[in-house]
Amino acid sequence: MTFRDDTRAVTVQVGAVLLFGMIIISMSMYQATVVPNQNEQVEFQHNQQVHDEFTSLRGAIVESASKATTSPSEITLGTRYPSRTFFVNPGVASGSLRTQELGTLSVSNVTTSDDEVSDYVSGTVGFSTKSLVYTPDYNLLQETPTTVYENSLAYNRFENGYNGTLSPQSLVDGRRISLVILTGNYSENGVGAASVDAQSVSPSVRSVPITSNDSSRNVTLTIPTNLTADEWETSLEDAGELDSAGTDPDAYVSDVRPGPGNTVVVELERGATYDLRIGVVGLGSGVDEPSAHYLTRVGSVPNSARDDATVPLTFEVRDRYNNPVSGETVNLSVTAGSGELVAQNGTSGTTLSGVKTDGDGRITVEYDPDESGSDSVTVRASADKSPGDGAYDGASRPDVTTTFDVYDAQSGGEGSSSYDIEWDESAIESQPGITNCDGDTCTYDLAADSNDKFDLEAFTTPNEAFVNVDFYANDSGVVTNLQPSEESDSNGDGVFSTVATVGSTGSVVIRVSSTSAADTLNLTVVDTPGGNAPPTADTGGPYTTSAGSSIELDGTGSSDSDGTITDYNWTITNDPTGDASLSNSDSATPMFDAPETVSEDTSITVELTVTDDGGSTDTETTTITVTDTPPSPSISMRVDDLTNVRSNDPAFVVSYDIGDTNASFERVEVEMASTESSASDSGQQTTQRGSVRTEPGYGQGQSFEVTVDVIYDGPSGEYVAESRTMTDTTDAQNPAGNDDLSDGSSASVSSLNVEDRTNTNTNNVRYRADYTVSSGDFSQVELAALNLNGNGATATTQVAARSRNNEQILSGDGAGTDYRVGILVYDDTGTVVDIVFVTDTADGTDP
Repeated sequence: MTFRDDTRAVTVQVGAVLLFGMIIISMSMYQATVVPNQNEQVEFQHNQQVHDEFTSLRGAIVESASKATTSPSEITLGTRYPSRTFFVNPGVASGSLRTQELGTLSVSNVTTSDDEVSDYVSGTVGFSTKSLVYTPDYNLLQETPTTVYENSLAYNRFENGYNGTLSPQSLVDGRRISLVILTGNYSENGVGAASVDAQSVSPSVRSVPITSNDSSRNVTLTIPTNLTADEWETSLEDAGELDSAGTDPDAYVSDVRPGPGNTVVVELERGATYDLRIGVVGLGSGVDEPSAHYLTRVGSVPNSARDDATVPLTFEVRDRYNNPVSGETVNLSVTAGSGELVAQNGTSGTTLSGVKTDGDGRITVEYDPDESGSDSVTVRASADKSPGDGAYDGASRPDVTTTFDVYDAQSGGEGSSSYDIEWDESAIESQPGITNCDGDTCTYDLAADSNDKFDLEAFTTPNEAFVNVDFYANDSGVVTNLQPSEESDSNGDGVFSTVATVGSTGSVVIRVSSTSAADTLNLTVVDTPGGNAPPTADTGGPYTTSAGSSIELDGTGSSDSDGTITDYNWTITNDPTGDASLSNSDSATPMFDAPETVSEDTSITVELTVTDDGGSTDTETTTITVTDTPPSPSISMRVDDLTNVRSNDPAFVVSYDIGDTNASFERVEVEMASTESSASDSGQQTTQRGSVRTEPGYGQGQSFEVTVDVIYDGPSGEYVAESRTMTDTTDAQNPAGNDDLSDGSSASVSSLNVEDRTNTNTNNVRYRADYTVSSGDFSQVELAALNLNGNGATATTQVAARSRNNEQILSGDGAGTDYRVGILVYDDTGTVVDIVFVTDTADGTDP
């Protein structure tokens, strides 16, 4: 018996091999394109996170430079990619964070009017400082910046140079110069979070008034830096500190230029007195506590004093950064005069040894005259030797010599005085913030007065004309300034006044004295929570908007700790264009109307003043950068759904037309992504008009989001300038909302005749068509027969001819099922500009 050959199983085996091959190819394409794109996005997001963390770290360093605190921060050094079951990721992306030597930060051509502090400030003050550098080591992301902190600035540095700051500079703020010195050795690398503790080594709680030591020279900062002079100039200009023309009363930087080596020289205007503050912050190991550097007297001393009253003398030990050092010893001696010194613990004598400085680095003693009449007094103080030692030198840093005269209060001293000097208690008590005046004692409440200043007035009894007086306070931390510190009664009315500036809470003795009389005021400065604390203004900035547009400013972050804000007042304080304006400027959220045009990105300064229900005010300024960026690009798009329903093979032709672009245009990125699974596909074009075919490989019947992104290349790298998304179900039917992308020169369908030549007996579906396309821009047509039921074949064919007869579209199974049959016309850019489709049942009858 002979059997026929049976090869029916061969078809199944071949199909299985082909299917397996398609799966392998699809997975290979996914590994080669989708996985790297997704991982690159992970790296980009991590880099943005590091920028935010670095900005916070910069704030912690600056804060620790001014307060005795340790401010912890974290920097996430690297990142890990999402786990994948079937695909392979590269190794983890790591990063490193370390300090680097920077150079010497110095202030030159300076002197000070304070005799004792002049031991410290003479010519040039300079200190070695470091930078902190974060360097990422990504596997995919290209052109990533190194992020740097130096000299109060945080910024990004690319291989091709600096690319903008992450924070403003605070080195120069009006007439305040704040040097932040970074010390220590810090180095971490890896993937996890690195803990960075900004240790306050020497907080800048003291300041030095400095001026130029030569009328023909400028106070000059020499900044060690990896930035250029132009980049520092931009940063100072953005902060409103640059005044090359010398016309801005609030800006004092007159010139910025390259210095020797890797330095930038910043010159300040002549004639001004600047407030120099120096804070030191340590990172990691190798951080040394600064030792005592010099001794200074705090507060003024009268030229003469009564022999029946003590004279308070306060000294402060400071380190090389001009900040107080506690726990140091000071030795004192009366080398001329018949009185003795009395320490705060009651110890007395002509010599006091080993007096310890308190938490503010200070000691206070009193000189007690012996009431024997007029006398000339000399008191020596030293931080490192006995004042009686032959090595004592009152002009050296650790030694201070104080002299004054004592007169006989009974005889009237010099000139035999016939008058007394008294503080005007009623005038003082009428000042804002002054409470509880009783005799020679008053209280000043910081919370009750936002100005932190008040007037003091004294008079002679009986009226004595043309008397000269001195004002002084024995604690310059509590009362930081008395202006003027001496006054002549030029009017002959026997009245004298000064303005006291309050710096902190505490007790202070304020003295007014002439050569023949004196009076003291014991002032206690408090900060009562129950008082009217001033409000805090918050502008919510900085802001950025484009020319010709409007932006809402947000002052709702302003607050008042013990009441409510009753008034908002916004003003424009600096507008180079003169064309910016504000509307509803008396509200918390006014509208800022930018100038219609700017020749370049322009910074405009606005100021917010808030007033609380107690009448106290606070002011803050912010900047609004008006860019000359043109309007965002426009996106027109359409999605043509050519899905093969039966084979679970979604296919979209996404056409687009991008308008209003500029030279920053890079490319168009198209992505289709399922909202129900991980199915997705993407593609890109570098033309502003065209199409992308996306085929994710599976996801039939699912809802997909189709997104067109317009990519620009800006100063900080590439970014999405505009985006548009449409939603469609992969069912071989087009979505609603497709744009017509044809224009006056596009080709279109002139005629289409679809023939249904299906043989229902043999289950053979056949479609063919006759078509004609008009003149106009043209590249090809695509004929499609799309099965809608999922139980029939689907086919498309592309033809580069404007006219064809009897063009076969499909030959396959699926008789009796529903089809969508038609034509797509592509112009010369590959954009679909016209379609014609009919719906038909494959039964041999023409639609």
